[in-house]
Amino acid sequence: MARVSIAVLVLVLLALTLPLSAASKDSRADQHKGNTGRPAEPIKQQEAQVPLSVWQSTELALSKAIQTIKEQAVATEKQAEADQETWCSPSVKVNIALAIIGFGYLVFAGLQWNEISEQARIANKMLLLQFRPKLIIRNVVIDVADEIPRPPLFRDHHPVSGQFYISNTGGTEAKITEIGCWVEWSQILPMQRPYEGKHGFECSATALQPSQSIPWTFNSANDGKLMNARANDILSGMGNWALYVMGWVQYIDDLKTPRRTAFCRKYEFSKGRFLAVDDPDYEHQE
Repeated sequence: MARVSIAVLVLVLLALTLPLSAASKDSRADQHKGNTGRPAEPIKQQEAQVPLSVWQSTELALSKAIQTIKEQAVATEKQAEADQETWCSPSVKVNIALAIIGFGYLVFAGLQWNEISEQARIANKMLLLQFRPKLIIRNVVIDVADEIPRPPLFRDHHPVSGQFYISNTGGTEAKITEIGCWVEWSQILPMQRPYEGKHGFECSATALQPSQSIPWTFNSANDGKLMNARANDILSGMGNWALYVMGWVQYIDDLKTPRRTAFCRKYEFSKGRFLAVDDPDYEHQE
């Protein structure tokens, strides 16, 4: 590009010298015509007189040519700087710094979002724990034969059957997964619960909403047991014999946490109804 600028300058200078040469020749021709009628005198060398307009036009053209050359040099220099940009050039460093800052902001925003999500999850869990479902057993009753006169509740060689209600006294839904219930009669509650190692009835889609109840039936014949001669002792309270309806209800809450409500109800002959025993091994909520 520098070579082209120099060539342009040379051409401009040559173009400017042509008017000067022409003006000098015209002046000499006019002088020669004026001396045709006079005696020949020695020819003296005179300086060429260049008109002012020619000088002005020449100076203007030269100025424009110089300005054009300067502009071309500046453009060439800028282009050379752009072509020479590398990873170490200031503009590239600025762009790299901006990219790093942008990536860091995205990482920070992602961490903030994860933290907000975790806090929301914890808050939701605390709310569910505060208002978790609670299942209790209510109103254990024995089926009475519809006969006249009405037979006693417990009879020899007859099964003991009845029903109870499972109620949700909590604040969220409970999904029942298993229910176990057995009828036992004995003088004392044994150290090992009679239903240990046994399986209950598996429920697939039994859900209890808050304040909702469902009935559940039981029958000692399902366990192969029929009442024996102790029936009269149970009804009269003789010999500390008592009849128990015991078992558990297993369920899960909205957090998929497994829970179990164990129950054991004793028939109180003096009151003619079933009451919960005061024993946390048989009567408790998890």
